[in-house]
Amino acid sequence: MIDYYQTIDIKKEDFYPLIYWALNKFTLDPQSRRSPGKKDDKLGGFIDRFANQSVNWIIFNHLLKDKSYKITPDYFLYSQKGAKNCADILGLIKDDEIIPFTKFATDKWNHLPDKPFVEVKTFREDQNLITVGDTQLEPEHYYCLVESNFDEHYLLNFFSDDIYNYFDHLKIHDQLIEDDSNNVMLQPFEIKKAKSIGKVRLLGIYKGDELKKISTQADPKVHPYYLDCVKKLENKTFKEDAFKVVKYEDNLFDFSKYNKDETYIKFFINSNSINLNQKYPKNGPTIKNSLPSFEINFMNFDAGIYKVEHKKFERVSNKIEFISYKNLVDNKFNGGKTLIKDCTSELISVFDQIVKN
Repeated sequence: MIDYYQTIDIKKEDFYPLIYWALNKFTLDPQSRRSPGKKDDKLGGFIDRFANQSVNWIIFNHLLKDKSYKITPDYFLYSQKGAKNCADILGLIKDDEIIPFTKFATDKWNHLPDKPFVEVKTFREDQNLITVGDTQLEPEHYYCLVESNFDEHYLLNFFSDDIYNYFDHLKIHDQLIEDDSNNVMLQPFEIKKAKSIGKVRLLGIYKGDELKKISTQADPKVHPYYLDCVKKLENKTFKEDAFKVVKYEDNLFDFSKYNKDETYIKFFINSNSINLNQKYPKNGPTIKNSLPSFEINFMNFDAGIYKVEHKKFERVSNKIEFISYKNLVDNKFNGGKTLIKDCTSELISVFDQIVKN
């Protein structure tokens, strides 16, 4: 039985296709070298910018490792940027035969109506939020949400071992230093080979209409507030009438209903009511819980009064996006108690049926 959500070590052979593809794209599509910072990347930065593309096949190679077929990812290179718009899985391959989910005609991909549309969305391990653009979030599409953590020195895995022989070349010669009492000179260190390229793991696979249920819509140029931390207020006292019982639906609390001047990303509380302090500051609500324990975004807390601190999300997108917390879709973190239906087994069953027919 495959553990869909286990952590997967990225191996060299997993990453080689990405490097080969990136070398081609770097040469054939010079305009793509322009980074979001409006500077042209050199090859190393270019490969790193597209590293998450490798997740598309790494995660499905794991999910389908006991199957007789594999996915066909999008390795294509395009002369027109708009022509790229398609699913991340173009079809399945079995015994060297392609079973297409989509076909390219003239200048665009046309998805076949009876085939699943699958997109892979990868988020860094240190990211707390997940975002999906409004134009990408379709009700019946499958969204494969993955967490990645690349070693900061992962590209060293692809260098010759000769690079590690040059530590002595960086030696600081005392004869050249008369006085370094201000410690201006930095001492070089001996570079070690990176222990790994990185790790990835599946958070879950969900349909678009399900993701919308737990997400908050952020309009263009809106900077919503997100839950940063939860602090227990041990010594602070409040008047008896400072709190009021408020109710909400689907265990999702939306502070935007109380501080109506701002947008807040709704968060999970494992009840449909809470004692809310009637002051509504921008940095988030204060709540009181009398139960022995309760959960906020699947993190456990005991009885008491808590400040649910929020920070402003300085997003750069000028498009409508749907935003939620990674904890809410992370099967491993929340022990499979996701608020919405995980479709991992369903999607693999759909693949099985397509191959069978």
